Amino acid sequence: MASRVGVTAAVLTVALLTGGCGSGDQDAQAPIARADSAPAAAASAFPAVKPGAKGIEQVLSDASTGGPEFAPSVSVLTPGENRIGFGLFNKKGVMARENAVALYVANADGTNPKGPYPARRESLKVPAAFQSEQTATEETPYVYVTTVPFLRPGKYGVVAVVKRGDALLASTPSPLTVGKPGSGPPAVGETPPRITTLTPKDVGGDLGKLTTRKPPLRSLVSTNFAEVLGGRPVVLGFATPQLCQTRICGPVVDIMAEIQARYGKQVEFIQQEVYVDNDPSKGLRPQLVRFRLQTEPWAYVIDRYGKIAARFEGAFSSEELDAAVRGVAP
Repeated sequence: MASRVGVTAAVLTVALLTGGCGSGDQDAQAPIARADSAPAAAASAFPAVKPGAKGIEQVLSDASTGGPEFAPSVSVLTPGENRIGFGLFNKKGVMARENAVALYVANADGTNPKGPYPARRESLKVPAAFQSEQTATEETPYVYVTTVPFLRPGKYGVVAVVKRGDALLASTPSPLTVGKPGSGPPAVGETPPRITTLTPKDVGGDLGKLTTRKPPLRSLVSTNFAEVLGGRPVVLGFATPQLCQTRICGPVVDIMAEIQARYGKQVEFIQQEVYVDNDPSKGLRPQLVRFRLQTEPWAYVIDRYGKIAARFEGAFSSEELDAAVRGVAP
């Protein structure tokens, strides 16, 4: 999913999709519930980590190997509570649709196991009116989401366990690194850099210079972030639908378009492309450098006072973004 760089809403009119706004009324802001999403299973459905457990293998002794492979969509973790989004893929590289999934974490050598941390399944599907050309013909991906606490920086191992009936299937252990606080991109509670994002007037009206989404969506590139930070709530998404190293940038920009339509003028939404002149060979745009970003996509939800209220690395769903925006909308 995320990799290093260099890694029921109403159908709106075409006019709205090319630059209009949603009504932003209370009915439009009712929580989103996708039919293909699924809540997290109970923790009791998975093996408990008993006191004195020597290692992760002992905890998962009843689980068979060969489960779907764990593919994290996050790379930036710090001590404390961490949202972990991830995909599950079968041996053919096809995304697995599972109803009962949990993560276990341990030290890199398998000691000090923790868990289970049950994960919910979130669909990245949006109504057809918000789909781009890049996503309209693709299979809708999922993201599995849970929260995992880490006490300190260091190297860890993660195992995803799937329950199918009475069977438990474990993935191959995958490494995760927890960094030091303040070592990565701007975090929740901080004030982000006041970057300038270009608008149509800066490029002679050529939207293709501002976004690789097809078709371009003017409403996502018409606001300069520097002019609204600290005055209005903002959703700032760093994503490149056409040049993304993964399948995720296109879907999350579509998700931004859907949530923008729900909130209308209450919240500003801005998509920022990743590469200079939309050319990967020219490196990252300065806006990403200022945010200390090395992966894509990212999305920041910022309140009217200019403080980061939520951030998402990699894949996120309409439900997740909507919940975060609802928390900052006036």
